[in-house]
Amino acid sequence: MAQIVVPVPVETPSQPYGHLGGLEGLGRKGGYYNIEVHFPKLLSSPLIQRWLRKRQPATKAEYLSRFEKFLDWTANQVQVSTPEQFLAWAKAQPDGITVQDLIDQYAEGKTKSNAHIATAAVRSFLNRNGYRDLPKIDWESTVRFSEGYKRDECQRLIGYLNNPLWKLYALAAKDSGLRPNDLLYVRYGHVKQDFEAGQRYVHIRFEDERYNRKKAPGRSFLGPNTLTVLRDLINAGKISTSVDSKLFPFAYRTITKVLVLARTKAGIKSDVKPSYGFRKFFEACLDRVGMDRDKKWQIEGHSSGVRKSYTSRDIDELRDLYGQTYKYLDLSEQAVVSNEVGELQKKLGEQELKITALKDELSKKDTVIPQLIKRMERLEQQIAEKLD
Repeated sequence: MAQIVVPVPVETPSQPYGHLGGLEGLGRKGGYYNIEVHFPKLLSSPLIQRWLRKRQPATKAEYLSRFEKFLDWTANQVQVSTPEQFLAWAKAQPDGITVQDLIDQYAEGKTKSNAHIATAAVRSFLNRNGYRDLPKIDWESTVRFSEGYKRDECQRLIGYLNNPLWKLYALAAKDSGLRPNDLLYVRYGHVKQDFEAGQRYVHIRFEDERYNRKKAPGRSFLGPNTLTVLRDLINAGKISTSVDSKLFPFAYRTITKVLVLARTKAGIKSDVKPSYGFRKFFEACLDRVGMDRDKKWQIEGHSSGVRKSYTSRDIDELRDLYGQTYKYLDLSEQAVVSNEVGELQKKLGEQELKITALKDELSKKDTVIPQLIKRMERLEQQIAEKLD
């Protein structure tokens, strides 16, 4: 595989988007999320500022990109090209159906997911700025099922990653089940406490604010497969032990291209998502343990609703549950032998229980049959006496 040269980032105040992971601060315009450079006219509008005030940075970039394209289109359709003009146009219409018809017309011809996002962005802008006349609509589902990697596929794919930093990413994705944006955000400081304490399963301790959002990361861990490679990279000077040092000094686009190439070489189906395939594998391994549902969701990073406030977040308890899962997550050959021995022992135990149950059943029969014979003999005697 051809080597891809990936520059190591330098954390500076000019890179305000480091929390998104990757190298979004690089480039002439500072990356996709540098909205101040990409959308200065839109951001000067008080309507836009109100709309996006409490949005996450990734959402701001996505919505601004979509809304800018929408306004370019409305400039020809209804002769409005600014946020203020569009809001005024909407308020001047006889009802909200006319406004929704315009939005639907814009969404026509787009893919289902693009149409969904564009529609949501425009409706959100209007709603946040006091326009409440839009009709309810039936949202089409954009969720598609995709398979995760299987154990042997993980092994084959990782075998084609000839850069140890890429291999570290894949192993960490498999071990932690974190979403790519959270995984790319991980700094050495997040694992320092448990890693330097020699814990077998190292908890990734994100800042509290990272957990207090939608699509928050799980209370997850890194296992021995990842820690072995991490230790080697630190010893080789490839990863710094500074608390702010990133474990994965590359952009999401870069690692996606790398994983797609490795996936192709490994002969894995293209409908398995490059990074999310590892998350699917992780969740399938958690399922095999049969742990409490709320604990499982806590580790995975799924919302458990009101139960979130009542489910313990004790890390050592979660570490024990994670340890039970790791026999399925482990990609080493030793794990294969251990799992096979475990399965054999389980089968032997089940067979022993069946044998014991059969013996008990036979012993009962040995007791019951003589009793039945005696009863039969007594009945025969009683019948004979009556006949006499």
